[in-house]
Parts: sequence; structure tokens; C-alpha cells
Amino acid sequence: MAGIAIAYIPLKKKIFIDAKSFLLEDSIRNRNLAVHQLDSIFNGRKIVTPLYYNFNPKYELISPSQKSKIDKNNEFHQLYYFRPEHLLNLESPLHVLGCDIRMENFQRGKEQYEPLNGGNFYGIWQSGWAFGCSKQISEEKYICYMIIPYMVGYFRQNYSFFYEFQPTIREALNSAYDFYTKNEQSDFLNFIKNDNLEKFMALTCETSSPINANNYTFEKVENERSDFEFANPGVFDGTDYMYNSYIRVYIGMACHTTYQLKYNQEFALRDKERYIDQHEQKLQNYLIIVESILGIVFAFFVFLYIKSRRKAQKTILDKLIKVTNPKRFMKQYDQETIEVANRIYNSAKECKLDDVEAIEKLCIEAETKLKVCFVDKQEKKELLKRCNPKRFMNPYDANKVTKANEIFGKIKQGILSYTDYVRIKSEVDELYEGRTR
Repeated sequence: MAGIAIAYIPLKKKIFIDAKSFLLEDSIRNRNLAVHQLDSIFNGRKIVTPLYYNFNPKYELISPSQKSKIDKNNEFHQLYYFRPEHLLNLESPLHVLGCDIRMENFQRGKEQYEPLNGGNFYGIWQSGWAFGCSKQISEEKYICYMIIPYMVGYFRQNYSFFYEFQPTIREALNSAYDFYTKNEQSDFLNFIKNDNLEKFMALTCETSSPINANNYTFEKVENERSDFEFANPGVFDGTDYMYNSYIRVYIGMACHTTYQLKYNQEFALRDKERYIDQHEQKLQNYLIIVESILGIVFAFFVFLYIKSRRKAQKTILDKLIKVTNPKRFMKQYDQETIEVANRIYNSAKECKLDDVEAIEKLCIEAETKLKVCFVDKQEKKELLKRCNPKRFMNPYDANKVTKANEIFGKIKQGILSYTDYVRIKSEVDELYEGRTR
């Protein structure tokens, strides 16, 4: 058992080495899985989805002095700028917006991944409508942002009787929304899919990961332009607009956020500790089983040794007393057999160990009248082994081969009586005189 205890130390050390390899392989495998899952989400395309539309807008008329700075060509009769109420500088506006959409859909009895139609909320909702956009920029990074209208301009009309005509801000915004979601000339139309809102919410949710890869998640690493500074159009990247004969609706990017694949080292160390604990427990269980098996095997061989020692020490007289005990013949009762057994048993009990002739006579009588056998299979097998002619072929001895063959044949014929056994055993012993057995 000491050897097992000694073996435990290097085996335990190997577990720590294997744990490092396991962690490295697990990291590589799950990184590849994370990259594959992100590729599957985007499938090589940008994700565009309406978030909300037809909401009550909050736009204010730009003063003439400010208008002149923006409208340098004097194209517009009036300009209106997005001026939301109670717009908070949220740390994670896209995540909060997704949560709000799900909650509002639940209260309205709608599907949770459905753009909101109509409302009178404060804040970013007062832009009137918004698109959520996502784009993969590398195998480990993607960006998410919103596209919102931020300014509405009314063109000067050529005829004076059209000066006073202008659609409402809400009508102007809805016209722009319809163009971007329905018109073939829209840059967004081909990217809008039914399941994109669910994808966008998953990509911007900060309480769960869009992927399922052990110890890997996508986390926000940059938060640019999330303060919604609408002081001038410059805060919006990729400024564009939609227009018709009466209006021009400007759109731009807001809440630009970058997400990066991150390996959670803390969780990985937990996995490593769990791996070590599990394999140490398996090793301990294995060693306990090995020790138990070795203990059983050792006990079995001790038992066989003790049994063989006892058998070797047991005399023919002991065996005679045992096999002629009248109790052995009580199951199939026969009066005459019991009387014979009792007489032989009593004589054997009174017989001296050195009275070989008397013991032999009692054995012969017991074999004849009680049908007992004093030569067991093991003793017969041992005789056959010792008198096998092969044992006298090297060095070759013709006489002993002949004699051994004769004895071997006699033993193979059937059951040996005690007298035959004593005689044959003596003959076998003679074969080994002068040589090592």
C-alpha cells in the first residue's frame, strides 16, 4: 500500500499539468466557437431594425441666427431641431432602450421583439422614430448604434400661396420613416429583416451574452457619443437626409457603442479549480478501489496459503476421523452404514498416529463400506504433474520415461484408493531419487 501512496504524488502533480492543458484547449475551442456564433448572427451583413416609430416628437424652431449658420444657401423657410425633454446621459442607452421596448410590448400585449408603434414618451423617444444598427468590424468586435432623425427643414416654395403650407413635424418624420423602410431607394431596406430586432437586443444586452461559449462574452469597451449632444449636426456620423418637394429630414448616428470579445479569466480559474477537484476526487476513488482490490487479492492468497498449510499439516488419521464421522451419514439414514461409520470413527479416535498398519486397514474398510475417498483431485493432479513423462525427457532417461508413463496411465484410469495412492506416491518419489524435482 505504501507504493500506492508514493504513486499518488506524481499522479496529483500530473493533474495540475493536465489542468493547464485543459484550460488552454478549452480557451482555444470556445474562442473559435464564439467567433463562429458571432459570424452566424451577422452572416456577413449589417443588421438594421426599426426600434420605434410614430412617436410624438419634440422639435423646436431654430432661431434665424442659428438657422443662417446651418442653412448657408438659404434653402429653407424654417428649420426645426430635435430638443428632447429629460434626456438622461445613460451609461448604456442601447441596453436600456431594449429593456424598455420589451417591457412596453409586454404591457401592450405584443410580442417582445416588435418595434413600438406610437407613444408619448420623454427623452430619445421624442425623435419620432429610430433604427437600431449593428455591424461586425472584425472576428472579435462589432459596433451598435442608433439612426434617428434630428432635424426637419421646410423648403421655400416658389409660389406665395404655398408659403404657409407645411406638413406637421410628425407627418414629416413619418414620411421619412416610410421612405427608409419601404422605398427601393432606401439604403436600409435590404438590411431590414423580421428577426433583426431580437438580434439587436441580444447584441446590446449587458445582462446576458449574445453567444454561448464557455468563459467568453462580448463586453462594451467603448462608449462614444452616448451623451446625446445635439448642439450641432457634427455629433452625428454619416449624416444623410430624405427629402421631397416640401421637407428635408436629416438623420444621423447616435449611441455609438463598440463591443469586444473578452475572455473571463476569473471564470476560467474556477473551471481550472473545478477540473483539479474533480480529477483529484477521481484519482482518490481510483486509488481506494485499487487498494481494496489489492487488499482482497492479498487476503485471498493469505487464505489459500493458510488453507494449503493446514492441509499439508493434516494427517491421514485426521482425514479418516473427519470422513467417518457418523454425522456425515445422517442425511440419508441407513442403520448399517451408521453402525460401520461409528465403529471406524471410534477406532480412528483411539488409534495412534504411528500405527500405520491399523490406520491403513481402517482407511481400506472406510473406502469399501462407506464409499469415501481419501485422495482428492488436487492430490491426484499433483501426482499426474510429477509423473508426466515429459519431465524425464531432458535429460533423457529411457527407464524413467517408461516407468513414468506406466504410473501416469494408472492414475488416469480412475479414482485412487488410499493404498494405491500410498504405493504410487512411493513409486513417483523413486523416480526423483538422485535428481532435483
